Amino acid sequence: MAKPVKEVDKKRTEKKEEEEEEEEEEEEEEEEEEEEEEEEEEKKDEEKKEKKKKKKEKKKKKKKKKKKKKKRKKKKKKKKKKKKKKKKKKKKKKKKKKKKEKKLRK
Repeated sequence: MAKPVKEVDKKRTEKKEEEEEEEEEEEEEEEEEEEEEEEEEEKKDEEKKEKKKKKKEKKKKKKKKKKKKKKRKKKKKKKKKKKKKKKKKKKKKKKKKKKKEKKLRK
């Protein structure tokens, strides 16, 4: 015996609704996965940028330190040179003084 039309219709609509719900759930899951992937990628990019920034800052600091060291070295050298010059001048003065005294004695 054939099933009543209402029952067949009811079953069809139920099946259709179930399929639609499943499709919606699948779509939602896919969207969630995509969002998660995007978030992970953004996080990675952010970490990469942060790493790059830190590296740049480190390099800058190193450069600054090097420059400071160089400056200090230069200053020291200059001071040494000045001291040497002063010493030389003093020696010359002393020599001159001795020569003058020698001349005066004669």
